[in-house]
Amino acid sequence: MNDVTSPPNMGEYTFKGIWVQCSSAGVGMFSCDNFMRPVFSLSAMAIMQRSFIIFSVTGCAVTLALMIVGMECTKFYLRDPSKKVFMMKIAALVLELSAFCLLLVASIYAASLAQQFNNSMFYSSGLGSLFGGRANYDVDLIRYEFGACLYVAWIVSFCEIVLGILIYVNRGFQVN
Repeated sequence: MNDVTSPPNMGEYTFKGIWVQCSSAGVGMFSCDNFMRPVFSLSAMAIMQRSFIIFSVTGCAVTLALMIVGMECTKFYLRDPSKKVFMMKIAALVLELSAFCLLLVASIYAASLAQQFNNSMFYSSGLGSLFGGRANYDVDLIRYEFGACLYVAWIVSFCEIVLGILIYVNRGFQVN
């Protein structure tokens, strides 16, 4: 979650994340709800985002285990280096898959934040109601910001994509 301070002139506001929702009534005073509701009472989008994050973290752990087995300095498959190459290729593919899961979640979450912000700015007017618009006032004073975690998710996913390509192409040793 992002470190957020409350400006003295803003009053109470709320900020949300995938795992937590907090509101602040003053400087340094936060009241947080970590969404400890049953999983199936969440929206389909929240379930999808959380499951893809879990897939991404699990994929990174599997990648680490496969890379340890496939490294040249380990004694696993010492007599058959082609199996080590195969393990490194599988590790690279799993890393790519986890990177795309993380990139998908970060991009969908950013798009939903932008959509919620745009919806909060849309007021019912003569033309808006004529074209199917409706009033959607932001009465909760929700602060819409991408935050550092979203930028970190994008950067980490791009680094994982580049590392996966490098691991797949250059494994550090050649099979005879």
